Amino acid sequence: MGWSIRKMKILDSGIVFWQSDNNLRPPHRERMSWEDIGQAKAHIQAMSTAVKNEGRGAYALTHAQKIEAKAAIDKLGDKVKFADLLAFWEQHHSDGKSITLAEMLRGWLAEAQEDGLKPTSIRQNKQRLNAFIGEVGEETPCALVTGEVVEGFLGQRPCGKPTKISWRKTLHAFFEYCIEKQAVSSNPIIKSRRGRRRRKRIEAATKIPEFMPVKTVNNFMAKAEELHPESVPALAIMFFAGLRPFEVSAQYGLETSELTSARDTTAAANKRLKNAKPGSQAERAARIAVDDARQKLKALMESSRKKRGKAPATMGGLDWTNVNLAKKFIRVLPETSKTGAGRLVDISNNLLLWLTKYYRACGPVAPSPVTLIRHRRDIMKKAGIKKWLPDVARHSYATYHFAMYENQDKLQAQMGHSGKAYILTEHYKGLTTKEEAEEYWNINPANPSGGVIQLATKGA
Repeated sequence: MGWSIRKMKILDSGIVFWQSDNNLRPPHRERMSWEDIGQAKAHIQAMSTAVKNEGRGAYALTHAQKIEAKAAIDKLGDKVKFADLLAFWEQHHSDGKSITLAEMLRGWLAEAQEDGLKPTSIRQNKQRLNAFIGEVGEETPCALVTGEVVEGFLGQRPCGKPTKISWRKTLHAFFEYCIEKQAVSSNPIIKSRRGRRRRKRIEAATKIPEFMPVKTVNNFMAKAEELHPESVPALAIMFFAGLRPFEVSAQYGLETSELTSARDTTAAANKRLKNAKPGSQAERAARIAVDDARQKLKALMESSRKKRGKAPATMGGLDWTNVNLAKKFIRVLPETSKTGAGRLVDISNNLLLWLTKYYRACGPVAPSPVTLIRHRRDIMKKAGIKKWLPDVARHSYATYHFAMYENQDKLQAQMGHSGKAYILTEHYKGLTTKEEAEEYWNINPANPSGGVIQLATKGA
């Protein structure tokens, strides 16, 4: 049958053994060592019988593959067949490219930026996907992510169910992009669970939003006037008109995907250098990689600075020309709105006093985003406020507005809320009394200006 048996001897030790060889070309060549010639002959006889029964198919698997297959069969038992494993593999490796999550995220963010998606939305998507990829693994192929992996990740998020629904939408959109790029054949995420959400609507949507007590808001605004009057109009609009922070304050443009990638590469190179053994070849290679990465990052940052010099440093934000004191409304433009839809927001009587005192004919209502945050932190420190919860000013506005007027449709229109109106009722109804709401809507500036009527005629 073409087999050979050789007697082998290791010269240094004098050890003798026997080697069987089927003399086939790789990868089907099989050479095996035996303690005595009898074992070698028995193996050749067994393989000869297999060839007679199965033909040359007996050599379809190498000896190592046979051992691996036998181990897999012993572990699986009767639970799963090899055909089932193959079907699962083909479903999750539709193109065979094994594109990683990190690679696909870079492409998704780049396309979102080219399509003109709002920087705020891109940042939020990037933060969420970075958290997901950080847990699952940057080098994990997109095709290997299953529904169980996603559900396990969402189940560990320290947030309420409405926020988890938002996370689910982000992940669903990302994997739809992966399908479009043929990195996966199906979306591992169930987009909607409307039936169950209808049955448990209140349970799923009524995590009580955080809002500030009236005394805290009063103290905060008083300290704002004392410390940073240039930020007072923006803060007053967030508390008493419910605008989102980025609808009031401008936002910085996003950096290019190349610059973001260069930052990631530099961070990875620094990590490898930190973990390399001192004096080793790996450390020397890591140092070279760090130097290269830093030089590329420096060049891209310099190029980015030059480009920013030809364009506005910030985008959007509320301008005084869109604050109409005469007719008592604030115009939120579509390009600055989160939903992309413009709206008119009423100016309450107390907000009119705040805006009149600090009124300007034109220009941004708020200072730069970084300055506004710095002022806010300074005010919090002086006012004894330890933590600023996300959208706490907007939640405070909604809570006291609902207590005052009990009108979910009006509140939805004022806030530019894109969801169902009943969600606002479930979120904000019954959190405070009408008496407290009346106190809230009477929080006024110190020494309000007497020129309300004169300034109102200059409204946009």
